Amino acid sequence: MVMFRPPRPARSPGQFRDMNATQLFCPTCKRAMPVREKVALYLPTGVLYHYVCTQCDAVLGKKEDGDSSRLG
Repeated sequence: MVMFRPPRPARSPGQFRDMNATQLFCPTCKRAMPVREKVALYLPTGVLYHYVCTQCDAVLGKKEDGDSSRLG
């Protein structure tokens, strides 16, 4: 018996644009840890953030905010 699935609805490209991480795996702490966003660099196109472990201050990821209107 062959079962057919209905097509999935298409996701818009900006659907996850404003998503922020709250926990990421830290290789130093060896477990998922809460993170905080730290401004790493101001770019002409927006802001680059690093996700930093709240326990050991290791950089666990990055995010670029392309909204340059927040700069000033």
